[in-house]
Amino acid sequence: NKKHAGLGDKLYKSIKQQTAKLSASALHCAIKYDDIRCLAVDKFPYLIHYRVIEPTQTVKVEALFHTSRDPKIWNERTEQSLEE
Repeated sequence: NKKHAGLGDKLYKSIKQQTAKLSASALHCAIKYDDIRCLAVDKFPYLIHYRVIEPTQTVKVEALFHTSRDPKIWNERTEQSLEE
């Protein structure tokens, strides 16, 4: 919103629209690593990282990452969550 009025709201709406699509097509995206799939956020440089939990037919969003971020950050986060 600091760079452009209303931009934060547009990002939020785009994320909500993409996550709503997951209920119908979560398996559509290919697995990128481990069991994590990624879905691009329309018109923004972000990826929604999520996993499909097949036995319960649920989707768990793990992270929202800017595409310019180092993917090693994701590895560090997943290692920490496994230790907890």
